[in-house]
Amino acid sequence: MSTAAEPDEHVQAQEETPVATPPTVPRRHRLLFWVALVAALAVAGGGGAIALTAYEEEAAPERVVLDYLTAVAAGDAAAALAYGDLPEGEPDLLTAEVLAAQRAIAPISGITVDVTVAPGDLATAQVSYELGFATGPQTVEDTLRLTLEGRTWRLAEVAVPVTMRVTNGASRATAAGAQIPDGRHLLFPGALPIAFDTENLGLGAETRVVRFAQEGDLEEAAELSPAGTEAVAATLDAALGACLDGTAEAPTLCPLPADARAVPGSLLGTMAEPASGVVLIEASAGNDGLVRIKGEVTVTGEYQQLDFNNQQVPVTGDLAVDLTAICFATSPETIIWRAG
Repeated sequence: MSTAAEPDEHVQAQEETPVATPPTVPRRHRLLFWVALVAALAVAGGGGAIALTAYEEEAAPERVVLDYLTAVAAGDAAAALAYGDLPEGEPDLLTAEVLAAQRAIAPISGITVDVTVAPGDLATAQVSYELGFATGPQTVEDTLRLTLEGRTWRLAEVAVPVTMRVTNGASRATAAGAQIPDGRHLLFPGALPIAFDTENLGLGAETRVVRFAQEGDLEEAAELSPAGTEAVAATLDAALGACLDGTAEAPTLCPLPADARAVPGSLLGTMAEPASGVVLIEASAGNDGLVRIKGEVTVTGEYQQLDFNNQQVPVTGDLAVDLTAICFATSPETIIWRAG
């Protein structure tokens, strides 16, 4: 009996006074613990390096130029102005409204940037982007300069000084919906915000772009747009066709061969090709959008010539005819024949 009781008393004593022993941690859990600890130490020790790398990427000259052009492309004038300094010139056109007008004429897309850092605190960025004009996209190449201020790269200029002068069609032109201003004004790069009151007029490819690398002032001359050229050409061919088949409303005003004794309105015949494909059609110098048409065409047919007795005699064959006419870009459906 006593032998059986002794083990019971020993067990009871152990239960009343437990002995502290270290917990047993499975080997897999121990491995995960050390991996987590090492990772935590690495993050704590390398946080400064990670933050520095991110800062350097954001402050890199390529990133500054790209962010600037992205802000311009998005129409964010305030953000674009924060990337550098202003050159001399009136800043009144550096607004979201004017920038919206530029983007409406031709939005910017496809921006690429290539930066060369020179010794010292200077860098040059060669950029390329596409302007989406209604007449077709135009690729723009430009050059921007940067300076290093402390650890931050900034653009030397965030706007382009421009003096706008419109020679042809000035009375039909506006700048961002207002009168074209005098003097030197600052603009964001992109499309020149000049528009006309008719889709038949537009600016040439070389003068409709604002870029940092431009030399001198912009002197713009209105040109016939593709739509305007097409409209004038169609009217010209129809009007000359009516003259040659005898159905013109005012035949005496129709073109004639270069013959002083030709009878007005007597030329009849056909042409191997439309006159619009042979003659020059262009906007003329002046404020009102005048269009001039001039050239020589060959007509196979006949006209009446006055002989020395003032009698009409026919002249036939392939006849050289000088065409001189005018119309207005705002009303290309009306051709006015002029004497050569």
